[in-house]
Amino acid sequence: MNDIFNLNNLICMNDPELFDFQLGYVSGVFVAIAVICAVMIVKIILFFMFFYPRRSKGVFIPGASGSLFISANAITDLVRSLESDFKFIEISKVILFDRKKYNDLELHVNFDMEGGELPSIASELQSIILSKLKDTFGIDNIREVNIKIKRVTVNKNARF
Repeated sequence: MNDIFNLNNLICMNDPELFDFQLGYVSGVFVAIAVICAVMIVKIILFFMFFYPRRSKGVFIPGASGSLFISANAITDLVRSLESDFKFIEISKVILFDRKKYNDLELHVNFDMEGGELPSIASELQSIILSKLKDTFGIDNIREVNIKIKRVTVNKNARF
């Protein structure tokens, strides 16, 4: 069994032609591995350059006489104004992402467990945000409102 794992059996230095072949074979394997790694790195870089969502500075709404630009800060202010309707939710961050044909909103939220079931509250918050954006600014190209729970507390008196 020790003869199988002996390095002398893998590389034969007695025969120069066989040694040259083995050296070329090992070099070819290393070059192939290096090329595969380089291609994977290039694919990852291209993915992040072209397909990964970027933060948006705002939303353009085309009109008959020109376009209307609504900044991400205005959208954030509108979303934060809805926080008073949900007393067990504290919105800590609002991010607008630009995806080529539409936008997404991401909310970072602190939640108090006394508020009840989070899925129903989150669903209500998402639908209210989408309807307020449509009614207030005329924005209808925000496809999703994704909510990320950052912290959870047991009572409202606890600090987030």
